[in-house]
Amino acid sequence: MRIGLTAISTILTATSALASIHGLVMTSDGKPLANASVAAYAIESSDQRSSRLVSATPERPVVASGKTNAKGEFDVDPKKLPVVELTVTAPSLGIQKRIAVEGDDAGVFMLRASSMRTAQIRADGKAVAGAVVAFSSGYETKTDANGAFAVPENSAQARMVVIAEGYALATRMVVDAKHGNLDVALSTGVAIEGTAVMENGKSPVSKAVVDIDGFPLGATDNDGHFVIARADPLWREVEADWVAGRIGHASR
Repeated sequence: MRIGLTAISTILTATSALASIHGLVMTSDGKPLANASVAAYAIESSDQRSSRLVSATPERPVVASGKTNAKGEFDVDPKKLPVVELTVTAPSLGIQKRIAVEGDDAGVFMLRASSMRTAQIRADGKAVAGAVVAFSSGYETKTDANGAFAVPENSAQARMVVIAEGYALATRMVVDAKHGNLDVALSTGVAIEGTAVMENGKSPVSKAVVDIDGFPLGATDNDGHFVIARADPLWREVEADWVAGRIGHASR
Protein backbone atom coordinates (compact mmCIF):
# COMPACT_ATOMS: atom_id res chain seq x y z
CA MET A 1 0.00 0.00 0.00
CA ARG A 2 1.33 3.40 -0.96
CA ILE A 3 0.94 6.49 1.17
CA GLY A 4 1.54 9.87 -0.41
CA LEU A 5 4.11 12.33 0.92
CA THR A 6 1.32 14.70 1.98
CA ALA A 7 -0.29 11.96 4.07
CA ILE A 8 3.04 11.05 5.67
CA SER A 9 3.67 14.71 6.50
CA THR A 10 0.23 14.98 8.07
CA ILE A 11 0.82 11.84 10.17
CA LEU A 12 4.20 13.09 11.40
CA THR A 13 2.75 16.50 12.28
CA ALA A 14 -0.11 14.91 14.20
CA THR A 15 2.30 12.63 16.08
CA SER A 16 4.51 15.58 17.00
CA ALA A 17 1.52 17.56 18.21
CA LEU A 18 0.42 14.66 20.43
CA ALA A 19 3.90 14.43 21.95
CA SER A 20 4.16 18.17 22.67
CA ILE A 21 3.54 19.66 26.07
CA HIS A 22 1.17 22.60 26.06
CA GLY A 23 0.78 25.39 28.58
CA LEU A 24 -0.17 28.97 29.29
CA VAL A 25 1.90 31.69 30.97
CA MET A 26 0.23 34.62 32.70
CA THR A 27 1.19 37.52 34.94
CA SER A 28 -0.10 37.75 38.51
CA ASP A 29 -2.86 40.10 37.34
CA GLY A 30 -4.22 37.49 34.93
CA LYS A 31 -2.84 38.81 31.66
CA PRO A 32 -1.23 36.49 29.08
CA LEU A 33 2.53 36.87 28.94
CA ALA A 34 4.14 36.90 25.51
CA ASN A 35 7.78 36.05 24.79
CA ALA A 36 8.38 34.23 28.08
CA SER A 37 11.15 31.63 27.87
CA VAL A 38 10.17 27.97 28.27
CA ALA A 39 12.70 25.16 28.65
CA ALA A 40 12.32 21.43 29.23
CA TYR A 41 14.94 19.39 31.10
CA ALA A 42 15.37 15.73 31.92
CA ILE A 43 14.45 14.96 35.52
CA GLU A 44 17.46 14.88 37.84
CA SER A 45 17.79 14.05 41.52
CA SER A 46 19.54 16.31 44.00
CA ASP A 47 22.57 14.00 43.93
CA GLN A 48 22.64 14.10 40.13
CA ARG A 49 22.45 17.88 40.20
CA SER A 50 25.33 18.13 42.67
CA SER A 51 27.46 15.84 40.50
CA ARG A 52 26.65 17.88 37.38
CA LEU A 53 27.49 21.21 38.99
CA VAL A 54 31.01 20.09 39.98
CA SER A 55 31.65 18.35 36.64
CA ALA A 56 33.51 19.72 33.63
CA THR A 57 30.12 20.48 32.02
CA PRO A 58 28.00 22.10 34.76
CA GLU A 59 25.32 23.48 32.44
CA ARG A 60 22.08 21.50 32.54
CA PRO A 61 21.32 20.13 29.03
CA VAL A 62 18.15 21.58 27.51
CA VAL A 63 15.85 18.96 25.98
CA ALA A 64 13.61 21.51 24.25
CA SER A 65 12.92 25.22 24.46
CA GLY A 66 10.64 27.88 23.06
CA LYS A 67 8.84 31.16 23.64
CA THR A 68 5.22 31.95 24.46
CA ASN A 69 3.10 33.49 21.70
CA ALA A 70 1.01 36.66 21.91
CA LYS A 71 -1.65 34.72 23.85
CA GLY A 72 0.89 33.44 26.36
CA GLU A 73 0.66 29.90 24.98
CA PHE A 74 3.54 27.52 24.38
CA ASP A 75 4.25 24.07 22.95
CA VAL A 76 7.49 22.17 23.53
CA ASP A 77 8.45 18.72 22.28
CA PRO A 78 10.12 16.65 25.06
CA LYS A 79 11.95 14.49 22.48
CA LYS A 80 10.30 11.22 23.58
CA LEU A 81 11.09 11.71 27.26
CA PRO A 82 7.92 10.65 29.11
CA VAL A 83 8.42 13.14 31.96
CA VAL A 84 10.37 16.42 32.01
CA GLU A 85 10.85 19.43 34.22
CA LEU A 86 9.52 22.64 32.67
CA THR A 87 11.05 25.98 33.59
CA VAL A 88 9.35 29.24 32.66
CA THR A 89 11.14 32.58 33.05
CA ALA A 90 10.69 36.19 32.04
CA PRO A 91 12.71 39.34 32.85
CA SER A 92 11.84 40.75 36.28
CA LEU A 93 9.15 38.08 36.74
CA GLY A 94 11.11 35.34 38.42
CA ILE A 95 10.94 31.65 37.60
CA GLN A 96 8.34 28.88 37.77
CA LYS A 97 9.10 25.14 37.58
CA ARG A 98 6.82 22.18 37.15
CA ILE A 99 6.95 18.48 36.28
CA ALA A 100 5.11 17.74 33.03
CA VAL A 101 4.19 14.58 31.12
CA GLU A 102 4.71 14.10 27.38
CA GLY A 103 1.60 15.08 25.41
CA ASP A 104 0.02 16.65 28.49
CA ASP A 105 -1.44 20.06 29.25
CA ALA A 106 0.90 21.59 31.82
CA GLY A 107 -1.70 24.14 32.86
CA VAL A 108 -1.17 27.77 33.78
CA PHE A 109 2.17 29.18 34.92
CA MET A 110 1.69 32.35 36.96
CA LEU A 111 4.79 34.56 37.04
CA ARG A 112 4.97 37.19 39.74
CA ALA A 113 7.03 40.36 39.71
CA SER A 114 10.39 39.82 41.38
CA SER A 115 13.18 42.30 41.91
CA MET A 116 16.56 41.20 40.64
CA ARG A 117 19.39 41.00 43.15
CA THR A 118 22.93 41.57 41.93
CA ALA A 119 26.06 40.47 43.72
CA GLN A 120 29.71 39.73 43.04
CA ILE A 121 32.08 36.81 43.42
CA ARG A 122 35.64 37.76 44.28
CA ALA A 123 38.89 36.12 45.36
CA ASP A 124 41.86 37.98 46.82
CA GLY A 125 40.02 41.21 46.05
CA LYS A 126 39.68 40.40 42.34
CA ALA A 127 36.57 39.55 40.35
CA VAL A 128 36.07 35.88 39.44
CA ALA A 129 34.57 35.54 35.96
CA GLY A 130 32.74 32.42 34.77
CA ALA A 131 31.94 31.11 38.25
CA VAL A 132 28.88 28.87 38.50
CA VAL A 133 26.34 30.23 41.00
CA ALA A 134 23.47 27.88 41.86
CA PHE A 135 20.64 28.03 44.38
CA SER A 136 18.70 25.17 45.96
CA SER A 137 15.58 26.80 44.47
CA GLY A 138 16.86 25.54 41.11
CA TYR A 139 18.09 28.86 39.75
CA GLU A 140 21.52 28.71 38.10
CA THR A 141 23.70 31.34 36.47
CA LYS A 142 27.31 32.35 35.86
CA THR A 143 29.31 35.44 36.75
CA ASP A 144 30.23 37.92 34.03
CA ALA A 145 33.64 39.44 33.30
CA ASN A 146 33.28 41.62 36.41
CA GLY A 147 32.43 38.68 38.65
CA ALA A 148 28.83 39.88 38.88
CA PHE A 149 25.64 37.83 38.71
CA ALA A 150 21.91 38.46 39.06
CA VAL A 151 19.21 36.34 40.66
CA PRO A 152 15.45 36.91 41.09
CA GLU A 153 14.70 37.85 44.67
CA ASN A 154 12.10 35.09 44.98
CA SER A 155 14.72 32.48 44.01
CA ALA A 156 17.52 33.68 46.27
CA GLN A 157 16.19 32.71 49.70
CA ALA A 158 17.87 29.34 49.67
CA ARG A 159 21.20 27.62 49.94
CA MET A 160 23.65 28.91 47.35
CA VAL A 161 26.82 27.34 46.02
CA VAL A 162 29.65 28.97 44.08
CA ILE A 163 31.99 26.86 41.96
CA ALA A 164 35.03 28.25 40.14
CA GLU A 165 38.14 26.58 38.77
CA GLY A 166 41.16 26.96 41.04
CA TYR A 167 39.08 27.77 44.13
CA ALA A 168 37.31 25.84 46.85
CA LEU A 169 33.59 25.22 46.35
CA ALA A 170 31.72 27.60 48.66
CA THR A 171 28.23 27.06 50.08
CA ARG A 172 26.26 29.75 51.88
CA MET A 173 22.77 30.04 53.37
CA VAL A 174 20.72 33.05 52.27
CA VAL A 175 18.18 33.81 55.00
CA ASP A 176 17.11 37.27 53.84
CA ALA A 177 16.73 37.27 50.05
CA LYS A 178 15.73 40.92 49.95
CA HIS A 179 18.47 42.48 52.07
CA GLY A 180 20.94 39.68 52.78
CA ASN A 181 24.47 39.80 51.41
CA LEU A 182 24.90 37.59 48.36
CA ASP A 183 28.55 38.50 47.73
CA VAL A 184 30.95 35.60 48.20
CA ALA A 185 34.71 35.72 48.67
CA LEU A 186 36.34 32.55 47.40
CA SER A 187 39.56 31.02 48.68
CA THR A 188 41.99 28.40 47.43
CA GLY A 189 40.71 26.27 50.29
CA VAL A 190 42.20 23.87 52.80
CA ALA A 191 43.16 20.21 52.43
CA ILE A 192 41.05 17.54 54.11
CA GLU A 193 42.55 14.08 54.52
CA GLY A 194 41.08 10.91 55.98
CA THR A 195 40.35 7.21 55.70
CA ALA A 196 37.03 5.43 55.24
CA VAL A 197 36.67 2.11 57.06
CA MET A 198 33.91 -0.41 57.67
CA GLU A 199 31.96 -0.62 60.92
CA ASN A 200 34.66 -2.83 62.42
CA GLY A 201 36.94 0.20 62.32
CA LYS A 202 39.65 -1.68 60.44
CA SER A 203 38.65 -2.79 56.94
CA PRO A 204 39.29 0.04 54.43
CA VAL A 205 36.59 0.99 51.92
CA SER A 206 37.88 1.66 48.43
CA LYS A 207 36.21 3.69 45.70
CA ALA A 208 33.82 5.42 48.07
CA VAL A 209 32.59 8.85 46.98
CA VAL A 210 33.60 11.62 49.37
CA ASP A 211 31.12 14.48 49.68
CA ILE A 212 31.88 17.86 51.21
CA ASP A 213 28.68 19.64 52.26
CA GLY A 214 26.69 17.56 49.79
CA PHE A 215 28.96 17.80 46.75
CA PRO A 216 31.12 14.90 45.48
CA LEU A 217 34.69 16.23 45.51
CA GLY A 218 36.77 13.06 45.69
CA ALA A 219 36.97 9.33 46.23
CA THR A 220 38.88 6.88 48.39
CA ASP A 221 41.79 4.85 46.99
CA ASN A 222 42.35 1.12 47.42
CA ASP A 223 43.41 1.70 51.04
CA GLY A 224 40.30 3.76 51.84
CA HIS A 225 42.40 6.91 51.95
CA PHE A 226 41.26 10.23 50.47
CA VAL A 227 42.57 13.77 50.10
CA ILE A 228 40.42 16.76 49.15
CA ALA A 229 42.90 19.42 48.08
CA ARG A 230 40.51 22.38 47.96
CA ALA A 231 37.81 22.31 50.61
CA ASP A 232 35.99 25.40 51.81
CA PRO A 233 37.60 26.58 55.09
CA LEU A 234 34.00 26.90 56.34
CA TRP A 235 33.08 23.30 55.50
CA ARG A 236 30.54 21.70 57.82
CA GLU A 237 30.23 18.03 56.90
CA VAL A 238 32.20 15.28 55.18
CA GLU A 239 30.46 12.09 54.06
CA ALA A 240 31.71 8.89 52.48
CA ASP A 241 29.17 7.03 50.34
CA TRP A 242 29.68 3.54 48.97
CA VAL A 243 27.58 1.28 46.73
CA ALA A 244 25.94 -0.15 49.84
CA GLY A 245 25.05 3.29 51.19
CA ARG A 246 26.58 5.86 53.49
CA ILE A 247 29.65 4.63 55.35
CA GLY A 248 30.06 7.48 57.75
CA HIS A 249 30.41 11.21 58.19
CA ALA A 250 32.25 13.83 60.16
CA SER A 251 30.89 17.26 61.00
CA ARG A 252 31.88 20.32 62.94
